[in-house]
Amino acid sequence: MSKLLSCLAVLCLSTSALAATDLFIPIYSTANNQDKTVGTIHVKQTDYGLLIEPSLYDLAPGEHAFAIHENPSCEHHGLAAGGDLDPHHTNKHLGPYNPNGHLGDLPTLYVAADGTAAFPILAPKILSIDEIKNRSFVIQANNKEDEISQRKRIACGVIS
Repeated sequence: MSKLLSCLAVLCLSTSALAATDLFIPIYSTANNQDKTVGTIHVKQTDYGLLIEPSLYDLAPGEHAFAIHENPSCEHHGLAAGGDLDPHHTNKHLGPYNPNGHLGDLPTLYVAADGTAAFPILAPKILSIDEIKNRSFVIQANNKEDEISQRKRIACGVIS
């Protein structure tokens, strides 16, 4: 009986540890019908940063700006998500690898010709899932002629 209880205790502890290091975030279109899902993003905590595994569809093909934003809201076509996560108040878009810029800057999201995105992304500046809880993922249009801050927000998901 004590072996059974020990096994159950280990199973419960390992399950709670997994929950602390893995998140699944539903992503929705920011168009008029915000109830339309465009997939999910799976986030895993690793020793090298957060591993972000998109499983997205119905997006415009090409490169898209992708970031973690300050607020846990996708209302008002994604604008309620606020600006990029910037807890150190750098006020700089320096990309995902430069430690002197926004913490929320992520590598480019690549969407295939069929509208799907499944290429994993590493966020090396973010080491803990706790750093992104109660924030939002925002995917922006791929119009390279616009400044990053002016790109239309096309999809969003609250990280909780």
